[in-house]
Amino acid sequence: IEDAGEGQHEGFIGDWITPVKQALSFQARERANFDAARGLQSLETRIARAIHQSAGILFPLPPMVAEAVKDADEQAYVTEVKHLIPRHQAKEFNTDGMPPAVDREILSHIAKLNAVDTLMKMFAKHFASIDRARSMQLVEAPIQ
Repeated sequence: IEDAGEGQHEGFIGDWITPVKQALSFQARERANFDAARGLQSLETRIARAIHQSAGILFPLPPMVAEAVKDADEQAYVTEVKHLIPRHQAKEFNTDGMPPAVDREILSHIAKLNAVDTLMKMFAKHFASIDRARSMQLVEAPIQ
């Protein structure tokens, strides 16, 4: 890694998109006692609010929905660690207190359902209905 060129680290630690870096830098310059963790949380909240508003979804989500999303996200994480990460590296990922991984047999059945195509159709249908609702002024227009 030491000899990696500019930007090569992103293959190991992921890429932070420029708007996130700029927003955090701006927050750091504006506040004397800047806390990066709180700054990132604040930025995440602002982005989530904008996405929800654009899609016509309540923000914040009702607690029961938010908890279900969190559980599904954690279960997906644990499933990825169990089934996609090599065993010798999986021990580096903390899954304590999270729901169990989805069983491999269930995953194989899900794969046969062509879920990507189904999800794309559902998203298209949802966003078409959002556009229709906006045109009838039943939901807020997206942030420009």
